[in-house]
Amino acid sequence: MWELDLATGAVFVSERWCEITGVTDPPRDLNGWLQIVHREDRDLVREAAAAHIAGTTGHLEVEIRLAPERGAARWVILRGLADGADETRRVAGSITDTTAAHHVEMSLRHQALHDPLTGLPNRTFLTEDLNRHHAIERRNPDARIALLFLDLVGFKSINDHFGHAAGDEILRVVGRRLRFATRPEDLPARLGGDEFVVVMPGLADDGAALQVAERIVAVLARPISVHDVDHRIVASAGLVMTSDDRWSPESLIREADTAMYRAKRRGSQQVEVQVLAHSAKTSEGSDNRSLATAADEGRLLLHYQPILVPEGPRVVGYEALLRWRRPGRGVVSAFRDGGLIQPDLERFLSRWSLDRAIDEAVKAIENGIDIPFLAMNINRSHLVDPSLAPSLEHKLATTDLDPDQLRLEIRSDALDGLDASVLEPLRRLGIRFHLDGFGIGDTSLRRMLDIAPVAVKIDPAITASMLDDIDSLRLVRSICAAANAADILVIAGGVELPAAVDAARQAGCTMVQGTYFSAPSSASSAFRGDQAVRIASGVSRGLL
Repeated sequence: MWELDLATGAVFVSERWCEITGVTDPPRDLNGWLQIVHREDRDLVREAAAAHIAGTTGHLEVEIRLAPERGAARWVILRGLADGADETRRVAGSITDTTAAHHVEMSLRHQALHDPLTGLPNRTFLTEDLNRHHAIERRNPDARIALLFLDLVGFKSINDHFGHAAGDEILRVVGRRLRFATRPEDLPARLGGDEFVVVMPGLADDGAALQVAERIVAVLARPISVHDVDHRIVASAGLVMTSDDRWSPESLIREADTAMYRAKRRGSQQVEVQVLAHSAKTSEGSDNRSLATAADEGRLLLHYQPILVPEGPRVVGYEALLRWRRPGRGVVSAFRDGGLIQPDLERFLSRWSLDRAIDEAVKAIENGIDIPFLAMNINRSHLVDPSLAPSLEHKLATTDLDPDQLRLEIRSDALDGLDASVLEPLRRLGIRFHLDGFGIGDTSLRRMLDIAPVAVKIDPAITASMLDDIDSLRLVRSICAAANAADILVIAGGVELPAAVDAARQAGCTMVQGTYFSAPSSASSAFRGDQAVRIASGVSRGLL
Protein backbone atom coordinates (compact mmCIF):
# COMPACT_ATOMS: atom_id res chain seq x y z
CA MET A 1 0.00 0.00 0.00
CA TRP A 2 0.98 3.63 -0.44
CA GLU A 3 -0.57 6.98 0.42
CA LEU A 4 0.12 10.55 -0.73
CA ASP A 5 -0.89 13.70 1.19
CA LEU A 6 -1.40 16.33 -1.52
CA ALA A 7 -1.32 19.22 0.94
CA THR A 8 2.09 18.42 2.43
CA GLY A 9 3.55 16.16 -0.26
CA ALA A 10 4.26 13.53 2.37
CA VAL A 11 4.31 9.89 1.27
CA PHE A 12 3.63 6.77 3.30
CA VAL A 13 4.54 3.26 2.01
CA SER A 14 4.00 -0.14 3.60
CA GLU A 15 6.54 -2.88 4.28
CA ARG A 16 5.07 -4.89 1.38
CA TRP A 17 5.68 -1.92 -0.91
CA CYS A 18 9.34 -1.97 0.17
CA GLU A 19 9.58 -5.73 -0.47
CA ILE A 20 8.21 -5.39 -4.00
CA THR A 21 10.40 -2.42 -4.94
CA GLY A 22 13.53 -3.60 -3.14
CA VAL A 23 13.88 -0.20 -1.44
CA THR A 24 15.45 -0.27 2.04
CA ASP A 25 15.14 3.49 2.70
CA PRO A 26 11.46 4.35 2.01
CA PRO A 27 10.72 7.70 0.36
CA ARG A 28 9.18 10.37 2.55
CA ASP A 29 7.91 12.77 -0.09
CA LEU A 30 6.71 12.78 -3.69
CA ASN A 31 10.08 13.70 -5.16
CA GLY A 32 11.73 10.79 -3.37
CA TRP A 33 9.00 8.48 -4.64
CA LEU A 34 9.50 9.60 -8.24
CA GLN A 35 13.24 9.03 -7.99
CA ILE A 36 12.52 5.30 -7.76
CA VAL A 37 10.49 5.41 -10.99
CA HIS A 38 12.44 4.82 -14.20
CA ARG A 39 13.32 8.22 -15.68
CA GLU A 40 11.48 7.42 -18.93
CA ASP A 41 8.25 6.66 -17.00
CA ARG A 42 8.15 9.63 -14.61
CA ASP A 43 6.12 11.88 -16.91
CA LEU A 44 3.71 8.99 -17.41
CA VAL A 45 3.08 8.85 -13.64
CA ARG A 46 2.67 12.63 -13.38
CA GLU A 47 0.20 12.77 -16.30
CA ALA A 48 -1.90 9.84 -15.04
CA ALA A 49 -2.02 11.25 -11.48
CA ALA A 50 -2.93 14.77 -12.67
CA ALA A 51 -5.75 13.40 -14.84
CA HIS A 52 -7.23 11.45 -11.94
CA ILE A 53 -6.95 14.29 -9.42
CA ALA A 54 -8.63 16.61 -11.93
CA GLY A 55 -11.50 14.14 -12.20
CA THR A 56 -10.79 13.21 -15.83
CA THR A 57 -10.34 9.53 -14.94
CA GLY A 58 -12.24 7.50 -12.37
CA HIS A 59 -9.10 5.98 -10.90
CA LEU A 60 -5.33 5.93 -11.30
CA GLU A 61 -3.85 2.92 -13.06
CA VAL A 62 -0.61 2.83 -15.00
CA GLU A 63 2.08 0.22 -15.67
CA ILE A 64 5.58 1.52 -15.11
CA ARG A 65 9.15 0.49 -14.39
CA LEU A 66 10.82 1.02 -11.05
CA ALA A 67 14.59 1.52 -11.03
CA PRO A 68 15.88 1.67 -7.45
CA GLU A 69 19.56 2.40 -6.81
CA ARG A 70 20.05 -1.21 -5.69
CA GLY A 71 18.56 -4.27 -7.27
CA ALA A 72 17.16 -4.96 -10.73
CA ALA A 73 14.50 -2.83 -12.38
CA ARG A 74 10.99 -4.15 -11.92
CA TRP A 75 7.68 -3.75 -13.72
CA VAL A 76 4.67 -2.83 -11.57
CA ILE A 77 1.07 -1.73 -12.00
CA LEU A 78 0.48 1.41 -9.97
CA ARG A 79 -3.14 1.84 -8.83
CA GLY A 80 -4.67 4.67 -6.77
CA LEU A 81 -7.89 6.41 -5.84
CA ALA A 82 -8.50 9.98 -4.63
CA ASP A 83 -10.43 10.48 -1.36
CA GLY A 84 -13.54 11.72 -3.18
CA ALA A 85 -13.89 15.00 -1.31
CA ASP A 86 -14.77 18.18 -3.15
CA GLU A 87 -11.17 19.26 -2.76
CA THR A 88 -8.95 16.19 -3.09
CA ARG A 89 -6.41 16.05 -0.27
CA ARG A 90 -5.27 12.42 -0.33
CA VAL A 91 -4.57 9.64 -2.86
CA ALA A 92 -4.06 6.04 -1.70
CA GLY A 93 -3.40 2.88 -3.60
CA SER A 94 -1.28 -0.21 -4.21
CA ILE A 95 1.32 -1.66 -6.53
CA THR A 96 1.35 -5.10 -8.14
CA ASP A 97 4.58 -6.74 -9.30
CA THR A 98 4.26 -7.75 -12.99
CA THR A 99 7.97 -8.40 -13.65
CA ALA A 100 7.59 -12.16 -14.12
CA ALA A 101 4.69 -11.68 -16.54
CA HIS A 102 6.75 -9.17 -18.49
CA HIS A 103 9.67 -11.59 -18.70
CA VAL A 104 7.36 -14.28 -20.09
CA GLU A 105 5.88 -11.78 -22.56
CA MET A 106 9.33 -10.61 -23.63
CA SER A 107 10.50 -14.21 -24.04
CA LEU A 108 7.48 -15.06 -26.20
CA ARG A 109 7.99 -11.93 -28.28
CA HIS A 110 11.68 -12.74 -28.70
CA GLN A 111 10.80 -16.23 -29.90
CA ALA A 112 8.26 -14.80 -32.32
CA LEU A 113 10.74 -12.30 -33.77
CA HIS A 114 14.01 -14.28 -33.83
CA ASP A 115 15.39 -17.27 -35.67
CA PRO A 116 15.83 -20.12 -33.15
CA LEU A 117 19.01 -21.47 -34.80
CA THR A 118 21.11 -18.32 -35.18
CA GLY A 119 19.38 -15.99 -32.74
CA LEU A 120 19.18 -13.35 -35.47
CA PRO A 121 15.99 -11.38 -36.15
CA ASN A 122 13.62 -13.24 -38.48
CA ARG A 123 11.51 -12.05 -41.42
CA THR A 124 8.78 -10.69 -39.11
CA PHE A 125 11.29 -8.60 -37.15
CA LEU A 126 12.90 -7.51 -40.43
CA THR A 127 9.56 -6.35 -41.82
CA GLU A 128 8.84 -4.33 -38.67
CA ASP A 129 12.27 -2.71 -38.87
CA LEU A 130 11.87 -1.85 -42.55
CA ASN A 131 8.44 -0.34 -41.88
CA ARG A 132 10.01 1.79 -39.14
CA HIS A 133 12.72 3.02 -41.54
CA HIS A 134 10.07 3.66 -44.19
CA ALA A 135 8.18 5.94 -41.80
CA ILE A 136 11.42 7.78 -40.98
CA GLU A 137 12.24 8.21 -44.67
CA ARG A 138 8.81 9.73 -45.30
CA ARG A 139 9.54 12.39 -42.69
CA ASN A 140 13.17 12.84 -43.72
CA PRO A 141 14.00 12.19 -47.40
CA ASP A 142 17.73 12.12 -46.58
CA ALA A 143 17.30 9.13 -44.26
CA ARG A 144 18.10 6.53 -46.91
CA ILE A 145 18.76 2.89 -46.12
CA ALA A 146 20.62 0.08 -47.85
CA LEU A 147 19.54 -3.57 -47.81
CA LEU A 148 22.12 -6.31 -48.36
CA PHE A 149 20.83 -9.75 -49.45
CA LEU A 150 23.29 -12.64 -48.91
CA ASP A 151 23.16 -16.17 -50.30
CA LEU A 152 25.69 -18.78 -49.13
CA VAL A 153 27.22 -20.45 -52.18
CA GLY A 154 27.70 -24.22 -51.82
CA PHE A 155 25.82 -24.54 -48.54
CA LYS A 156 23.51 -27.26 -49.88
CA SER A 157 26.53 -29.34 -50.77
CA ILE A 158 27.76 -29.16 -47.16
CA ASN A 159 24.37 -30.32 -45.89
CA ASP A 160 24.37 -33.20 -48.38
CA HIS A 161 27.91 -34.40 -47.68
CA PHE A 162 28.45 -33.61 -43.98
CA GLY A 163 24.92 -33.70 -42.60
CA HIS A 164 22.48 -31.16 -41.24
CA ALA A 165 24.30 -30.89 -37.90
CA ALA A 166 27.36 -29.50 -39.70
CA GLY A 167 25.13 -27.23 -41.77
CA ASP A 168 23.39 -25.90 -38.66
CA GLU A 169 26.72 -25.13 -37.00
CA ILE A 170 27.87 -23.22 -40.08
CA LEU A 171 24.66 -21.16 -40.00
CA ARG A 172 25.27 -20.36 -36.32
CA VAL A 173 28.80 -19.18 -37.13
CA VAL A 174 27.51 -17.08 -40.03
CA GLY A 175 25.01 -15.48 -37.64
CA ARG A 176 27.76 -14.62 -35.15
CA ARG A 177 30.00 -13.23 -37.91
CA LEU A 178 27.20 -11.03 -39.21
CA ARG A 179 26.78 -9.53 -35.74
CA PHE A 180 30.55 -8.98 -35.56
CA ALA A 181 30.89 -7.48 -39.06
CA THR A 182 27.94 -5.07 -38.88
CA ARG A 183 27.69 -1.72 -37.15
CA PRO A 184 25.58 -1.19 -33.99
CA GLU A 185 22.87 0.57 -36.02
CA ASP A 186 22.64 -2.23 -38.62
CA LEU A 187 20.15 -5.09 -38.41
CA PRO A 188 21.36 -8.52 -39.59
CA ALA A 189 18.51 -11.04 -40.07
CA ARG A 190 17.97 -14.56 -41.36
CA LEU A 191 15.23 -15.01 -43.92
CA GLY A 192 15.47 -18.80 -43.86
CA GLY A 193 17.66 -21.55 -45.29
CA ASP A 194 21.00 -20.04 -46.32
CA GLU A 195 19.61 -16.55 -47.01
CA PHE A 196 20.47 -13.59 -44.80
CA VAL A 197 19.89 -9.85 -45.07
CA VAL A 198 21.39 -6.77 -43.41
CA VAL A 199 19.56 -3.44 -43.06
CA MET A 200 22.10 -0.60 -43.14
CA PRO A 201 20.84 2.92 -42.33
CA GLY A 202 22.75 6.18 -42.26
CA LEU A 203 25.15 5.56 -45.16
CA ALA A 204 26.04 8.57 -47.29
CA ASP A 205 25.79 6.93 -50.71
CA ASP A 206 25.93 3.62 -52.55
CA GLY A 207 29.74 3.74 -52.52
CA ALA A 208 29.78 3.75 -48.72
CA ALA A 209 27.18 0.97 -48.67
CA LEU A 210 29.28 -1.07 -51.08
CA GLN A 211 32.34 -0.78 -48.82
CA VAL A 212 30.34 -2.09 -45.85
CA ALA A 213 28.88 -4.88 -47.98
CA GLU A 214 32.29 -5.96 -49.27
CA ARG A 215 33.66 -6.04 -45.73
CA ILE A 216 30.77 -8.29 -44.63
CA VAL A 217 31.30 -10.62 -47.60
CA ALA A 218 35.02 -10.81 -46.78
CA VAL A 219 34.33 -11.70 -43.14
CA LEU A 220 31.95 -14.48 -44.18
CA ALA A 221 34.61 -15.91 -46.53
CA ARG A 222 36.90 -16.97 -43.67
CA PRO A 223 37.05 -20.77 -43.23
CA ILE A 224 34.71 -22.35 -40.68
CA SER A 225 35.95 -25.42 -38.83
CA VAL A 226 33.28 -28.01 -37.98
CA HIS A 227 34.36 -31.38 -36.51
CA ASP A 228 37.97 -30.78 -37.63
CA VAL A 229 36.90 -30.06 -41.22
CA ASP A 230 37.50 -26.57 -42.64
CA HIS A 231 34.67 -25.25 -44.80
CA ARG A 232 35.11 -22.08 -46.86
CA ILE A 233 31.78 -20.31 -47.20
CA VAL A 234 31.48 -17.55 -49.77
CA ALA A 235 28.45 -15.39 -50.41
CA SER A 236 26.85 -13.80 -53.43
CA ALA A 237 25.36 -10.48 -52.42
CA GLY A 238 22.75 -8.10 -53.77
CA LEU A 239 22.81 -4.52 -52.45
CA VAL A 240 19.84 -2.16 -52.86
CA MET A 241 19.77 1.45 -51.72
CA THR A 242 16.66 3.61 -51.52
CA SER A 243 16.46 7.14 -52.89
CA ASP A 244 12.90 8.07 -51.88
CA ASP A 245 10.03 6.62 -49.85
CA ARG A 246 8.30 4.84 -52.73
CA TRP A 247 9.14 1.33 -51.61
CA SER A 248 7.78 -1.37 -49.34
CA PRO A 249 9.58 -4.03 -47.28
CA GLU A 250 8.49 -6.73 -49.73
CA SER A 251 9.63 -4.83 -52.84
CA LEU A 252 12.95 -3.88 -51.24
CA ILE A 253 13.71 -7.51 -50.33
CA ARG A 254 12.66 -8.64 -53.81
CA GLU A 255 14.94 -6.10 -55.53
CA ALA A 256 17.88 -7.10 -53.32
CA ASP A 257 17.19 -10.76 -54.08
CA THR A 258 17.21 -10.01 -57.81
CA ALA A 259 20.51 -8.14 -57.48
CA MET A 260 21.95 -11.11 -55.58
CA TYR A 261 21.13 -13.46 -58.47
CA ARG A 262 22.89 -11.09 -60.86
CA ALA A 263 25.93 -11.27 -58.60
CA LYS A 264 25.71 -15.07 -58.52
CA ARG A 265 25.82 -15.16 -62.32
CA ARG A 266 29.07 -13.17 -62.19
CA GLY A 267 30.66 -15.56 -59.71
CA SER A 268 30.63 -16.16 -55.98
CA GLN A 269 31.66 -13.46 -53.49
CA GLN A 270 30.39 -10.70 -55.78
CA VAL A 271 28.27 -7.71 -54.74
CA GLU A 272 25.70 -6.40 -57.22
CA VAL A 273 24.45 -2.86 -56.54
CA GLN A 274 20.98 -1.59 -57.42
CA VAL A 275 19.86 1.93 -56.51
CA LEU A 276 16.11 2.52 -56.47
CA ALA A 277 16.18 5.80 -58.33
CA HIS A 278 12.42 6.29 -58.73
CA SER A 279 10.63 3.49 -56.93
CA ALA A 280 11.13 -0.12 -55.98
CA LYS A 281 9.80 -1.09 -59.39
CA THR A 282 12.52 0.71 -61.34
CA SER A 283 13.01 -1.41 -64.43
CA GLU A 284 16.19 -2.53 -66.07
CA GLY A 285 14.83 -1.15 -69.36
CA SER A 286 14.51 2.33 -67.86
CA ASP A 287 18.09 2.17 -66.56
CA ASN A 288 19.34 1.04 -69.96
CA ARG A 289 17.48 3.83 -71.78
CA SER A 290 18.86 6.44 -69.39
CA LEU A 291 22.41 5.16 -69.83
CA ALA A 292 22.03 4.95 -73.60
CA THR A 293 21.27 8.68 -73.84
CA ALA A 294 23.75 9.74 -71.16
CA ALA A 295 26.69 10.08 -73.58
CA ASP A 296 24.78 12.36 -75.98
CA GLU A 297 23.55 14.42 -73.04
CA GLY A 298 27.05 14.83 -71.62
CA ARG A 299 26.30 12.83 -68.48
CA LEU A 300 29.04 10.23 -68.87
CA LEU A 301 32.51 11.00 -67.56
CA LEU A 302 35.65 9.26 -66.40
CA HIS A 303 37.31 9.41 -63.02
CA TYR A 304 40.90 8.35 -62.46
CA GLN A 305 42.57 6.71 -59.48
CA PRO A 306 46.36 6.51 -59.11
CA ILE A 307 48.24 3.22 -58.79
CA LEU A 308 51.42 3.40 -56.74
CA VAL A 309 54.40 1.43 -55.54
CA PRO A 310 54.44 1.44 -51.70
CA GLU A 311 58.02 2.62 -51.44
CA GLY A 312 58.00 6.40 -51.53
CA PRO A 313 55.17 6.04 -52.40
CA ARG A 314 55.44 6.70 -56.13
CA VAL A 315 52.66 7.01 -58.71
CA VAL A 316 53.24 4.55 -61.55
CA GLY A 317 49.90 4.63 -63.33
CA TYR A 318 46.20 5.43 -63.28
CA GLU A 319 43.00 3.44 -63.66
CA ALA A 320 40.09 5.02 -65.57
CA LEU A 321 36.63 4.42 -64.06
CA LEU A 322 33.34 5.15 -65.84
CA ARG A 323 30.97 7.47 -63.98
CA TRP A 324 27.40 8.52 -64.72
CA ARG A 325 25.99 11.91 -63.73
CA ARG A 326 22.59 10.43 -62.96
CA PRO A 327 19.61 12.81 -62.56
CA GLY A 328 18.58 13.00 -58.94
CA ARG A 329 21.51 10.84 -57.81
CA GLY A 330 24.66 12.79 -58.54
CA VAL A 331 27.81 11.13 -59.87
CA VAL A 332 27.61 7.34 -59.55
CA SER A 333 29.39 4.30 -60.93
CA ALA A 334 27.74 3.52 -64.26
CA PHE A 335 28.18 -0.25 -64.17
CA ARG A 336 27.25 -0.63 -60.49
CA ASP A 337 24.31 1.80 -60.54
CA GLY A 338 22.87 0.91 -63.94
CA GLY A 339 21.29 -2.43 -63.03
CA LEU A 340 21.56 -5.30 -65.48
CA ILE A 341 23.06 -3.71 -68.62
CA GLN A 342 22.25 -5.26 -71.99
CA PRO A 343 25.28 -6.56 -73.97
CA ASP A 344 24.99 -4.00 -76.81
CA LEU A 345 24.87 -1.11 -74.35
CA GLU A 346 27.65 -2.66 -72.27
CA ARG A 347 29.83 -2.83 -75.38
CA PHE A 348 29.00 0.78 -76.29
CA LEU A 349 29.92 2.01 -72.80
CA SER A 350 33.21 0.11 -72.92
CA ARG A 351 34.07 1.62 -76.33
CA TRP A 352 33.12 5.13 -75.16
CA SER A 353 35.22 4.77 -72.02
CA LEU A 354 38.27 3.49 -73.89
CA ASP A 355 38.14 6.30 -76.46
CA ARG A 356 37.61 8.98 -73.84
CA ALA A 357 40.38 7.65 -71.58
CA ILE A 358 42.88 7.72 -74.44
CA ASP A 359 41.85 11.26 -75.45
CA GLU A 360 42.15 12.59 -71.88
CA ALA A 361 45.47 10.83 -71.29
CA VAL A 362 46.94 12.24 -74.51
CA LYS A 363 45.77 15.74 -73.56
CA ALA A 364 47.41 15.41 -70.15
CA ILE A 365 50.66 14.18 -71.71
CA GLU A 366 50.64 17.13 -74.12
CA ASN A 367 50.32 19.41 -71.09
CA GLY A 368 53.45 17.92 -69.59
CA ILE A 369 51.89 15.38 -67.22
CA ASP A 370 53.74 12.07 -67.04
CA ILE A 371 51.40 9.07 -67.28
CA PRO A 372 53.49 5.88 -67.07
CA PHE A 373 50.46 3.72 -67.90
CA LEU A 374 46.70 4.03 -68.12
CA ALA A 375 44.54 1.05 -67.12
CA MET A 376 41.04 0.75 -68.55
CA ASN A 377 38.54 -1.98 -67.67
CA ILE A 378 37.12 -3.78 -70.66
CA ASN A 379 34.05 -6.00 -70.37
CA ARG A 380 33.49 -9.40 -71.96
CA SER A 381 31.09 -8.22 -74.67
CA HIS A 382 33.69 -5.71 -75.89
CA LEU A 383 36.58 -8.14 -75.54
CA VAL A 384 35.03 -10.63 -77.98
CA ASP A 385 34.00 -7.90 -80.45
CA PRO A 386 35.98 -8.50 -83.70
CA SER A 387 36.16 -4.74 -84.30
CA LEU A 388 38.00 -4.05 -81.02
CA ALA A 389 41.56 -4.55 -82.27
CA PRO A 390 41.14 -2.64 -85.59
CA SER A 391 39.37 0.30 -83.93
CA LEU A 392 41.96 0.45 -81.17
CA GLU A 393 44.80 0.32 -83.69
CA HIS A 394 43.24 3.30 -85.50
CA LYS A 395 42.75 5.21 -82.24
CA LEU A 396 46.35 4.71 -81.15
CA ALA A 397 47.63 5.76 -84.58
CA THR A 398 45.57 8.97 -84.66
CA THR A 399 46.45 10.02 -81.11
CA ASP A 400 50.13 8.93 -81.06
CA LEU A 401 49.63 7.21 -77.71
CA ASP A 402 52.31 4.60 -77.12
CA PRO A 403 50.57 1.18 -76.92
CA ASP A 404 52.91 0.35 -74.05
CA GLN A 405 51.17 3.04 -71.99
CA LEU A 406 47.76 1.32 -72.28
CA ARG A 407 46.67 -1.52 -70.01
CA LEU A 408 43.37 -3.30 -70.61
CA GLU A 409 41.98 -4.62 -67.33
CA ILE A 410 39.98 -7.82 -67.64
CA ARG A 411 38.10 -9.48 -64.80
CA SER A 412 39.04 -13.11 -64.25
CA ASP A 413 35.44 -14.30 -64.70
CA ALA A 414 35.10 -12.38 -68.01
CA LEU A 415 37.43 -14.94 -69.58
CA ASP A 416 35.37 -17.98 -68.52
CA GLY A 417 34.85 -20.21 -71.54
CA LEU A 418 37.19 -18.14 -73.72
CA ASP A 419 40.50 -19.24 -75.17
CA ALA A 420 43.53 -17.09 -74.39
CA SER A 421 44.00 -16.61 -78.14
CA VAL A 422 41.18 -14.01 -78.08
CA LEU A 423 43.83 -11.59 -76.78
CA GLU A 424 46.37 -12.17 -79.55
CA PRO A 425 45.16 -9.39 -81.92
CA LEU A 426 45.59 -6.92 -79.07
CA ARG A 427 48.98 -8.30 -78.08
CA ARG A 428 50.21 -7.77 -81.64
CA LEU A 429 49.41 -4.08 -81.22
CA GLY A 430 51.78 -3.97 -78.25
CA ILE A 431 48.97 -3.70 -75.66
CA ARG A 432 49.36 -5.46 -72.35
CA PHE A 433 46.83 -6.64 -69.80
CA HIS A 434 45.91 -6.59 -66.13
CA LEU A 435 43.85 -9.46 -64.68
CA ASP A 436 41.32 -7.86 -62.31
CA GLY A 437 39.34 -9.26 -59.36
CA PHE A 438 41.97 -11.86 -58.56
CA GLY A 439 41.58 -13.98 -55.43
CA ILE A 440 37.79 -14.47 -55.47
CA GLY A 441 35.45 -16.83 -57.29
CA ASP A 442 37.21 -19.48 -59.32
CA THR A 443 40.65 -17.89 -59.15
CA SER A 444 43.11 -20.02 -61.09
CA LEU A 445 46.85 -19.58 -61.07
CA ARG A 446 46.88 -21.66 -64.26
CA ARG A 447 44.61 -19.06 -65.88
CA MET A 448 47.02 -16.34 -64.78
CA LEU A 449 49.93 -18.15 -66.43
CA ASP A 450 47.91 -18.82 -69.61
CA ILE A 451 46.92 -15.17 -69.99
CA ALA A 452 50.37 -13.90 -68.97
CA PRO A 453 49.21 -10.41 -67.91
CA VAL A 454 51.72 -7.78 -66.95
CA ALA A 455 49.93 -7.54 -63.59
CA VAL A 456 47.12 -9.11 -61.55
CA LYS A 457 44.98 -7.07 -59.17
CA ILE A 458 43.94 -8.56 -55.82
CA ASP A 459 40.22 -8.06 -55.26
CA PRO A 460 39.46 -5.33 -52.64
CA ALA A 461 37.50 -7.83 -50.52
CA ILE A 462 40.61 -9.98 -50.14
CA THR A 463 42.81 -6.94 -49.47
CA ALA A 464 40.48 -5.91 -46.63
CA SER A 465 40.17 -9.38 -45.11
CA MET A 466 43.88 -10.20 -45.06
CA LEU A 467 44.35 -7.77 -42.15
CA ASP A 468 42.58 -10.11 -39.73
CA ASP A 469 42.23 -13.39 -41.62
CA ILE A 470 45.33 -15.57 -41.89
CA ASP A 471 43.83 -17.62 -44.74
CA SER A 472 43.30 -14.52 -46.87
CA LEU A 473 46.86 -13.41 -46.12
CA ARG A 474 48.17 -16.84 -47.13
CA LEU A 475 46.14 -16.66 -50.34
CA VAL A 476 47.68 -13.29 -51.23
CA ARG A 477 51.17 -14.57 -50.44
CA SER A 478 50.59 -17.60 -52.69
CA ILE A 479 49.36 -15.40 -55.53
CA CYS A 480 52.34 -13.07 -55.13
CA ALA A 481 54.82 -15.97 -55.05
CA ALA A 482 53.39 -17.52 -58.23
CA ALA A 483 53.10 -14.17 -59.99
CA ASN A 484 56.59 -13.00 -59.08
CA ALA A 485 58.04 -16.31 -60.25
CA ALA A 486 56.42 -15.65 -63.63
CA ASP A 487 57.54 -11.98 -63.71
CA ILE A 488 53.92 -10.86 -63.22
CA LEU A 489 53.36 -7.84 -60.98
CA VAL A 490 50.67 -7.77 -58.26
CA ILE A 491 48.43 -4.81 -57.39
CA ALA A 492 46.58 -4.78 -54.05
CA GLY A 493 43.22 -3.17 -54.84
CA GLY A 494 40.97 -1.38 -52.36
CA VAL A 495 43.69 -0.22 -49.95
CA GLU A 496 41.97 1.96 -47.35
CA LEU A 497 44.19 1.72 -44.25
CA PRO A 498 47.91 2.20 -43.52
CA ALA A 499 47.97 -1.35 -42.15
CA ALA A 500 46.72 -2.63 -45.51
CA VAL A 501 49.68 -0.95 -47.25
CA ASP A 502 52.11 -2.71 -44.91
CA ALA A 503 50.31 -6.05 -45.23
CA ALA A 504 50.31 -5.80 -49.03
CA ARG A 505 54.00 -4.98 -49.12
CA GLN A 506 54.92 -7.80 -46.75
CA ALA A 507 52.79 -10.28 -48.71
CA GLY A 508 54.72 -9.45 -51.87
CA CYS A 509 52.39 -7.04 -53.70
CA THR A 510 54.29 -4.82 -56.10
CA MET A 511 51.73 -1.99 -56.28
CA VAL A 512 48.80 -0.62 -54.31
CA GLN A 513 45.63 1.26 -55.19
CA GLY A 514 42.86 2.66 -53.01
CA THR A 515 41.27 5.55 -51.21
CA TYR A 516 44.02 5.62 -48.57
CA PHE A 517 46.10 7.41 -51.19
CA SER A 518 43.42 9.04 -53.33
CA ALA A 519 39.75 8.62 -54.22
CA PRO A 520 38.92 8.54 -57.95
CA SER A 521 38.65 12.06 -59.37
CA SER A 522 38.13 13.84 -62.69
CA ALA A 523 40.90 14.14 -65.26
CA SER A 524 41.44 17.80 -64.44
CA SER A 525 42.02 16.87 -60.80
CA ALA A 526 43.84 13.56 -61.19
CA PHE A 527 46.22 14.58 -63.99
CA ARG A 528 47.83 17.43 -62.11
CA GLY A 529 51.47 17.63 -61.20
CA ASP A 530 50.73 18.94 -57.72
CA GLN A 531 48.38 16.03 -57.03
CA ALA A 532 51.13 13.61 -57.88
CA VAL A 533 53.44 15.48 -55.49
CA ARG A 534 50.82 15.40 -52.73
CA ILE A 535 50.27 11.67 -53.11
CA ALA A 536 53.85 10.70 -53.68
CA SER A 537 57.29 12.13 -54.09
CA GLY A 538 57.23 11.94 -57.87
CA VAL A 539 56.11 9.88 -60.82
CA SER A 540 58.25 6.96 -61.93
CA ARG A 541 58.33 5.17 -65.24
CA GLY A 542 60.98 2.76 -64.07
CA LEU A 543 58.73 -0.04 -62.83
CA LEU A 544 56.61 -0.79 -65.90
